[in-house]
Amino acid sequence: QKTPFAPECRRWAHEAMVGDRTQLVKYITAKYNLPIVSKRGAPNRIGLMGMRSGASVLLTCIFIVGLLLPALMLMRQQSCPSGAPGTRSEAAYIDSLSQLVRVAQANTVLLRNLTSEATPPIPSDEQMLASLNDRAAQASSTIFSAAKHASENIERKRDPSLDRTERGMASRNSRVWLRIVLVSIGRPHGQPYLIQSLDALLHALPTDPTNPIRASIDIVVVNNQARPEEHVVCEQAKELFGRRVTFTTKRPAPVDLACKVKSSKVTGKVQQQTCDLVGTLEALIGLEWPSELLLLLEDDWLLCPNGVMSLLYFIDKASRYDPDWIALRVSYGFNGVVVRQKDLRSLQAHLAAHSDRRPPDHLLFEWFAGEREETRQNAAGRSYRIFRHNLFYHIGEASTLNQPSKRYIPSCFSTLYDWLLPAEVFNDKDCPNDDIWPCKEQSEQAHPYFSSAKLQWSAVTWKTEAPIKPKEHLPDPRKEYPMKESRRVVKEDERKHRAKALDGTLDDAAATQKHKLRRRRGAAINTPR
Repeated sequence: QKTPFAPECRRWAHEAMVGDRTQLVKYITAKYNLPIVSKRGAPNRIGLMGMRSGASVLLTCIFIVGLLLPALMLMRQQSCPSGAPGTRSEAAYIDSLSQLVRVAQANTVLLRNLTSEATPPIPSDEQMLASLNDRAAQASSTIFSAAKHASENIERKRDPSLDRTERGMASRNSRVWLRIVLVSIGRPHGQPYLIQSLDALLHALPTDPTNPIRASIDIVVVNNQARPEEHVVCEQAKELFGRRVTFTTKRPAPVDLACKVKSSKVTGKVQQQTCDLVGTLEALIGLEWPSELLLLLEDDWLLCPNGVMSLLYFIDKASRYDPDWIALRVSYGFNGVVVRQKDLRSLQAHLAAHSDRRPPDHLLFEWFAGEREETRQNAAGRSYRIFRHNLFYHIGEASTLNQPSKRYIPSCFSTLYDWLLPAEVFNDKDCPNDDIWPCKEQSEQAHPYFSSAKLQWSAVTWKTEAPIKPKEHLPDPRKEYPMKESRRVVKEDERKHRAKALDGTLDDAAATQKHKLRRRRGAAINTPR
């Protein structure tokens, strides 16, 4: 009376199971915990022993039958919707019931062999449930990922600007080979250097999602502002490029690597810049996905056209000359230097220990050249290489170190010799027929079929025919992409009001009163007027 079969199917079940009805009775009584009573009224020994000692096996039976019953019910709905026997699907349905009975017979054999020590262990109830939960979680995760991917595609079709902002970054779950790191700090007048540098980088990376170069490169921006929330341009860049760029802040270094106040031979701003870089390296070391190589950049340098291809070419050629190089230089100062992830802690320790002695770019050269006793061990047997061409163009007229605004700015792909120490410029006399210095391995790594393998973009000689420089007026990506207005800095408003007061267009009392009103309003809602 408690079988799950529908009334119209009982006759078919009877015909299918009439050959082994005893096994079916044992299966049903075991499934519904019904004791088998003999003619004398005493419980059957086999049934009681099976239920007492085989609870786990019974749960296994229920688990197997539970997997088969939904399929049977589905077949029932498709094969005999009217319940009339004699249809074409009747044979298939009887065959399915026969398979169910054979499963029950196999379970009965397991019950009889329970007392055997050679029987393999049967999973417990908790293990069965955990397995079911894992399978359900995997299925749900797959469905959720597919839905999320579909929704992102729909969003991208609605907003074409997302295609440009999502170009060229390694997947979070993939192995990162090259990490491009932009160290950023706010400027007094809010110049959008960081946004323009990021736009140039993303434009240079491949647009094809299946391109292996795109899959192995990612971009990280480290906010070095003392109060990160005051770097408004960084917040705007995060809103524009947050889908393809990772944003983080500097972290305090360990106690043994912290910068200490000493009798400084450099200015306080220069020493602070070095200490900020120590915090930058700490943030890079603490990232969840480590990389093999890191390209260290400042936020006011534009990547030149074909810069990514040139960089990959240089890294490959330098690795042919010296597989264990310590540093590669493609630009000036602390910009355009490629280092290895495994060497970050050594570089961090050197910057922290000598922050009061020299500027950070000079300390960088000391480190990879092995000039001092504490850096020779790490640099022993490892070379640093200089690329012939400059791959970045400097756009930072407003410097954090009060550098002269009108100074010579090297153009793209010009020979790398300005703004550098004598031992880190490209030596054209030593390597007249190569684009990497030093080049003593040139003859060993020469091309087997061509006389020269030098890189020439558009010039007949090594030097470019005309300087490659960006447009006179750089576009502001904030005007090109739709974005929300970010919070303004109160100091900027204060400067404007004071300027008007000095010009006579606004008396000082009115300027002060208006500024106080703006300050209270900005503190209340944190939005621009």
